[in-house]
Amino acid sequence: MGSLENLIGLIIVLLTAGLLLIFSLTGKKQTRARLRSLPAMVQLRKALGSSVEQGRRVHLSLGSVNLLNPASASSVSSLAAEDRLVQETSIGDAPPVITSGDGALSILSQDVLSGSLQRQPGSGAVLRNQGQLTGVSPWSYAAGAIPLVQDRRTSTNVLLGHFGPEAALILDAAEKNSSQQIAGTDNLAGQAVMYAMTQDILIGEEVFTVPGYLQPGASARAGIKVQDVLRWVVIVVLLAAAIARFILAFLGEAG
Repeated sequence: MGSLENLIGLIIVLLTAGLLLIFSLTGKKQTRARLRSLPAMVQLRKALGSSVEQGRRVHLSLGSVNLLNPASASSVSSLAAEDRLVQETSIGDAPPVITSGDGALSILSQDVLSGSLQRQPGSGAVLRNQGQLTGVSPWSYAAGAIPLVQDRRTSTNVLLGHFGPEAALILDAAEKNSSQQIAGTDNLAGQAVMYAMTQDILIGEEVFTVPGYLQPGASARAGIKVQDVLRWVVIVVLLAAAIARFILAFLGEAG
């Protein structure tokens, strides 16, 4: 059984690597990205532009999760989205603010900020203190982020990462502040809360596509296309397995 699992894992890795290579090479010849439309991403792009025009800021929330936990994948992926988001909004009067609920995740977010500063020398002094650790547990993190969410200077709240039911506190504060909300998580409990409290939500693996939608380039688009292909592969495999099981059960009863 172990060898079979290893073989399946190897096939998936090779398939993913091959698709990435193919889509990266073909993507360089395309002048326009052809990606499926995500309403939440459309709203996010509009919100980023609107925040700069209004002189208000964007709050990016990365969630609260230990980096050693496998559930941290969505929060780590959001660090790539942070880099692009900072570049697009730091030219405004109110620089973006990034909050997180884990020490290591906070350090990484500050490191991303530092990298963005090197490409935008004029905003260094202002952006350097915009990465904040607001709590070391999910609920304390959410409670610590509420003052930033309720600040009248905040026009957009982007929740991307690992969130549980505590996301309700942040979204409720954003609703009271009449600010734009875009949210996505890999946690089912957090996803249920977000679905009930905001219209602009990223479902399932869509959370991992945000960096690709925000960052132009063939490699970024290739990653999104590979996710689309793998999703259909999973769907086909599940349907095939269900049909095969039904047929075997039917033949067993007939026999």
